[in-house]
Amino acid sequence: MNNNNFAVFPGSFNPFHDGHRNIIEQASKLFSKIYVVRFINPNKSINKSYEFIVDSYKLNDCEIVFVPEIQNCSVFDWCYNNDINYVIRGIRNQIDANYEYEVCKVYKEAGLYPIIFMADPLFKDLSSTIIRNGGNLN
Repeated sequence: MNNNNFAVFPGSFNPFHDGHRNIIEQASKLFSKIYVVRFINPNKSINKSYEFIVDSYKLNDCEIVFVPEIQNCSVFDWCYNNDINYVIRGIRNQIDANYEYEVCKVYKEAGLYPIIFMADPLFKDLSSTIIRNGGNLN
């Protein structure tokens, strides 16, 4: 079965914050199911003191499913193994846009369809790095 209306929103989500929720809210208007998957990046340290949402919920008739921790598996392999074609990405500013352009080229070369959502201006300065360094979570 081809899950052609399902998408994955991959990330380290370290921590998961309102900017991520904003991207999910936007994407939920296009997809029937979104997997929010926490991929463990061996080059990044995960702060275990931050909780990752694990309960699924419905938003705009879209099922939001949280997958708490994937190790030793690439986004490409996870999408292939779960028959997912769409990859959700979020941007806040021009720096993110330049970075995501390069990331999305790789996704396209692998046969995936990246979909980029621009965060609402309220979240333009919000990042997990700032939060880990003592900034506000929301």
